[in-house]
Order: sequence, then C-alpha cells, then structure tokens
Amino acid sequence: MDIVNTLGRRKKSVARIYLSKGKGNYSINGKDYKEYFPTVALQYRITQAFKLTDSEAKYDVKANLTGGGITGQAEAFRLAVSRALVEINADNKPSLKAEGLMTRDPRMVERKKPGQKKSKKEIPVQQALIRGLYFGQNTIPNSFHRKVCLVSKLQRLMNFTTLQLFFNRM
Repeated sequence: MDIVNTLGRRKKSVARIYLSKGKGNYSINGKDYKEYFPTVALQYRITQAFKLTDSEAKYDVKANLTGGGITGQAEAFRLAVSRALVEINADNKPSLKAEGLMTRDPRMVERKKPGQKKSKKEIPVQQALIRGLYFGQNTIPNSFHRKVCLVSKLQRLMNFTTLQLFFNRM
C-alpha cells in the first residue's frame, strides 16, 4: 500500500485525505488534529473509524479541509477516512456501515425564502401588514393601510374611548 486518496463531504465541507502507513499521526491543514479540533466530541469523530477497525496507530493521515464549520469538517473527515479504510481492506465495511460511517449525510441548509427571516421563520403579522406583504405591495402601504395597522396596535394599548378620540383627530 502506497498512499490512499479519498474524499468526504458534509453540508458545505469537503475533506480530501491522504492515508498512508505510519504511527497514527493526523495532520489537518498543517496542524495536529487536537489543535484543529479542540473539543473532545470532535476529536472522537476524527478517530471513530480507526477505533472501530482497530487501526488507530497503523496509519498517518494528511488532510485538506475546506468550507463549512468545524462539525461539518469533522464529519466529512470521518467519511473520507471510512472510505479509505474500506479501500485498503474490504473486511472493514460491515463494521463501519453498521455504525453509519459509510453513508454521506445528504442534509443541507434550506434556502431563505423571500419575505421571511429564514427558511421557515416568518415575520410577525403586524410587520407584514406594515410592509404591505398581505396587500400584494412591495412598498410601504398607503395611508389607509397605515391607519389600519395603527388601530390594531393601539387596540392592545388603549381602551375604546381613547380610540374614538384618536380617530376624531385623524
């Protein structure tokens, strides 16, 4: 075995690894894996495939990680290592597959929708009325719609007699 080159992905993260015989050194973007992934949970994900196949101190890994956050990068690295271990020895596949390490996680961030704060989070109805979203307008609503918005806000703040005084002044 010379050097095995594999690729792993998770969300926007991409891990390109080069696995070779060695003593268990992991170099990620030129740093040690404990320096690159400071938390114990992420370090566990990095070494999980090696622990399952009893090959922790048998291979050296040089990896290039790009994109995404550190969790996505750790899981992309884990997938790439799992693929490399199967490429070296096909007997590793059942144990890795049983733990779900051979499957690429297809979940991605859902896109933001127009008129909403996020993909699912909507703006409050009062703000939508002010912006004219419920009236089919892209600009600020006309004065009638502004009055309707003001009345609905004032109903919560004032009693009925104060509202009558307010309308008499408009």
